[in-house]
Amino acid sequence: MSSALSFTCFVPTGFRAAPAEAGLLRSDYELQQLVPVAGAPLAGFEPGQRWSRYERGGALLWPDAPFIGSTQHLVYTGAAARSELTQLSRGPSGPLAVLIPIRKSAAWWALAQDERQAHFLPGQHPGHTALGRSFAARIYRRLYHARYLPGSEWDFLTYFEFPEAEQGSFRELLALLRDPEQNPEWRFVEREQELWLRKLD
Repeated sequence: MSSALSFTCFVPTGFRAAPAEAGLLRSDYELQQLVPVAGAPLAGFEPGQRWSRYERGGALLWPDAPFIGSTQHLVYTGAAARSELTQLSRGPSGPLAVLIPIRKSAAWWALAQDERQAHFLPGQHPGHTALGRSFAARIYRRLYHARYLPGSEWDFLTYFEFPEAEQGSFRELLALLRDPEQNPEWRFVEREQELWLRKLD
């Protein structure tokens, strides 16, 4: 996927017939586990379901898909950090994948942009970015923004891929990000779920 902005849909396979068009990327999965982390659990999805992720530029394929999002230019990352992360970051690897939809509280969105940005930078606490940096070479991450997409009940979709051997590292990363002493941003999370997936060949 290029650095151009793109739109994604995560849907149960068979949700709707996808058009045959250039530039439409598709990945297929089996849903293995649903983990409710904060807020109301997801309903209507069962382990064993087949899922697909579609991604393309320009516009959403299905605005009414269960999970929708778009990439954006980096907001809270400076040029030096962006360059470092680009060099460090692992590409898509699988076979394990985890989709984490997140909704933050009204208190988070009431903060000024610089107040939100402070949660991503080192200060009294390591912060979101520093915690994630040490895992970037082992775990692929792609962030989609969903807050301003009509019909979305989520603010963000975070998608991860990693090999079997890095499952422990991934769980360690989640524990750090959800520790309010290490990452005070976590206090603003209102709803968060995990969809554990296995990529299909």
